[in-house]
Amino acid sequence: MNEPALAEVWPLSSARETVRLDGRERVVGITVPFISRSVRVTLDGDILGTVQAPTLRAPWATGSWQVARSLVTVALVSQGMRNRFHYAVLVDGRGSGGTELDAIHQLAPAPLSRFEAWTEDWTYFRMSEVARQPLAPPWVRVWAFAAEAAILVAIIIRFEARVLGALLLVFSALSFLALSLRTWRIALARSQQWLARRDDLPDLWRLALLSILFVLILALAFAGAFVPWLGPAYISDQLTNG
Repeated sequence: MNEPALAEVWPLSSARETVRLDGRERVVGITVPFISRSVRVTLDGDILGTVQAPTLRAPWATGSWQVARSLVTVALVSQGMRNRFHYAVLVDGRGSGGTELDAIHQLAPAPLSRFEAWTEDWTYFRMSEVARQPLAPPWVRVWAFAAEAAILVAIIIRFEARVLGALLLVFSALSFLALSLRTWRIALARSQQWLARRDDLPDLWRLALLSILFVLILALAFAGAFVPWLGPAYISDQLTNG
């Protein structure tokens, strides 16, 4: 099976492919206008027509036009994100390298449920991929240890090297914020994946539960960013007040 060319077709972007029609080369253009649900198809710069953009619930779309004695078909396959597609241009049922329409159709991902489509559009990142990420890989543990150590060093040198101490505190604050937001993102994605498997619950109930979890997990993530400061703050207070 020949895989169609991959086009980074985002809003306001375009892709082009040269095909042979009636013995001469023609250029087929594929453009996604801003805030549009349709993809514009052109032939040598002239509008040929539009194709309804694939969605997470309907990840496959085609459009065909008769040009002289040939049938030009544009096939779009979702990559699992809005407005990003695989695309192929076929002439009389065959694309470059002999790719057939059925082979392209096989590349389409499984349609998502309404709840999954809602939440993927809402968060704009691939939930299933994020959910598979480990919460605390070795590099995260090392980074957290370094950020905590930086706080302790900043406390020790706070009078002798104030500028360096301030820089260490900024590094620690930004580090714990970044790590907390990463944890929130993964926890939210795992919650979405769990709710996606709960077909027994109505879509609106699942969306409401995810909205509640969105706020709760975010609050816990921000609280977690401040917890590492409690111990050093107590030490600093003891050293100051003796």
